[in-house]
Amino acid sequence: MTNAILDGESLNIHQVASLAYGPEEGRDVRVTLSDEAWQKVARAEEAVQGILDRGEVVYGVTTGFGAFKDRIIPLDQVEQLQRNILMSHAVGVGPLLDTATTRAMMAIRANTLAKGHSGIRAATLRLLDDPALRAPLGNAARRRVDERFSATSVLPQMEDVYRSVAPGPRG
Repeated sequence: MTNAILDGESLNIHQVASLAYGPEEGRDVRVTLSDEAWQKVARAEEAVQGILDRGEVVYGVTTGFGAFKDRIIPLDQVEQLQRNILMSHAVGVGPLLDTATTRAMMAIRANTLAKGHSGIRAATLRLLDDPALRAPLGNAARRRVDERFSATSVLPQMEDVYRSVAPGPRG
């Protein structure tokens, strides 16, 4: 069995390779976050919640992104804004990545989130520990994911949120 405890600091290329290729080589793989990493994630989550509770203006949390940085997002639309930005970045072009590459990318991303700087909710990060996400996706499942996260389904939703908070002509 390959065990990796992610702390946001010590993941190395050998561990990433073992996590990526272990299941294909017949080894069980288990990834967890250290207790200290969970504490960091919780502190950052609390900080973001405090920002929302106090009504502070923070780029990308309570404002739009890029050209919409000066647009204040109403509190009741903040969660939708975060979902929309995630969905807009979930769009890919070209052939699907192989399973080992996907595992490596997920391990590296989880390790980065373990630093506790992003403000990610602990509940969201725990989704990476869901056994269903660790199982390789078949082509039919991948197509359903691709269809769900396509730009054509996401961009109109993003435009609706921005239009609702942007001054000026709407159309």
